[in-house]
Amino acid sequence: SMASMALVDKHVLMLDEDVNHFLTTWKVPSNTFTEQHPVTLRELISHRAGVNVHGFAGYNRNQSLPTLIQILDGVKPANNPPIRVTAVLGEQESYSGGGIVIEQLLLTDVTHKPFSAIMDDLVLHKLGMINSTFTQPLASEWRSKAASGTNSNGKAVPNQWFVYPEQ
Repeated sequence: SMASMALVDKHVLMLDEDVNHFLTTWKVPSNTFTEQHPVTLRELISHRAGVNVHGFAGYNRNQSLPTLIQILDGVKPANNPPIRVTAVLGEQESYSGGGIVIEQLLLTDVTHKPFSAIMDDLVLHKLGMINSTFTQPLASEWRSKAASGTNSNGKAVPNQWFVYPEQ
């Protein structure tokens, strides 16, 4: 949200415009919900865009990783269903990791930069967070700084952590 709002301040994005006007590599598919009201950045940020897919399972570090387009369309090797508008926009708040993935693609489409570079420039470095990164998978020089993930029973996840291209 912070990166998106920085681009709104720079007039690169607009909060209340149809995000499909800005998306170039993929579009939010039209359906009965989007025909009534287009998806906007304001609704994505506030989790009121009616987008499905609450969260993501992640990928073992040895697995093939999907592209954002494969994740959005639910195509293998993605491990999620297609990300779509499945409810009336603006009527209720419902956390949507799928909506945030749309926002992630929106940022990369309008800046023509990798998401990790956008987040470095617009968020992390501005906050002095020099030991943080959005790079996925984690680059080798960062691995010694990374904590090992655990699952719900407290056991370490295979290969120390999962990879999440859905950021």
